[in-house]
Amino acid sequence: MEFQTQKILTELETLTNGLIYPLTGDAPYKTFCCLLKEKGEFILEKFLFDVKAIKVSNCREFLNNVREYSSDLILERYINLIKILDNSLNSLHFYDYFSIPVMFGYTSDK
Repeated sequence: MEFQTQKILTELETLTNGLIYPLTGDAPYKTFCCLLKEKGEFILEKFLFDVKAIKVSNCREFLNNVREYSSDLILERYINLIKILDNSLNSLHFYDYFSIPVMFGYTSDK
């Protein structure tokens, strides 16, 4: 790691020491560095998977989660949304983000 990068990381760790993120059970902030030379292009989805913040799911599990916590009307809206996204995007992926269902979709544009 280059000196300037290490200096910034150390400064961030000092500034965030003792701070908590209240939406995740009062968890502390974690400082990290994504070394592009080693990891390649930074892609949020890949990063979240690498740090085990998300786990692979599928459409059925996603909709089961929606069904458990939402009305039939909301479930139907999600089903329609998924159909539209699946037809509009090059790829559509389902994940659990700390037990919250999420979707990532990509177009051919970079």
